[in-house]
Amino acid sequence: MRARKRIGTILAGLALAIGAIAPVVAPSEPAQAAAPCVSYVYGQNSTYASCVKNIQTILNGATVLRSTCRGVGYANNRITADGYFGPATKSRVIAFQKSKCLTGDGVVGPKTWSELCWVANWLGANIRSGAPDYAIAQTTYKAGKASGC
Repeated sequence: MRARKRIGTILAGLALAIGAIAPVVAPSEPAQAAAPCVSYVYGQNSTYASCVKNIQTILNGATVLRSTCRGVGYANNRITADGYFGPATKSRVIAFQKSKCLTGDGVVGPKTWSELCWVANWLGANIRSGAPDYAIAQTTYKAGKASGC
């Protein structure tokens, strides 16, 4: 009886030890029931392709607004919404952050998400059918909603 209890204790300790040293692997996409994209932070080489694609789509929509912060404008060129957070996306995020008076670090965290969501919601509410930028505005708005804005 003592030997069985001792073996059980050893196995339980071994399981805890393996759990403590095994690497934690993040899923490649947020689970359906998990928090929306806006609850996560994204930077270069982020792997959440659908959320990164939404970020890229909203960044492209932001070109419609041509906003500035202390003379720093947001360039009018668009990036490919391919779901890969590479150097081009990082560069666009930095330009967007600077145009919104945020620190241009290239990381999409809570403050950047707030501004991206503002853009998506504003475009969805203010660009009317028939306007030249209507298709871009609707795509941007849908990406915002899909992200949890």
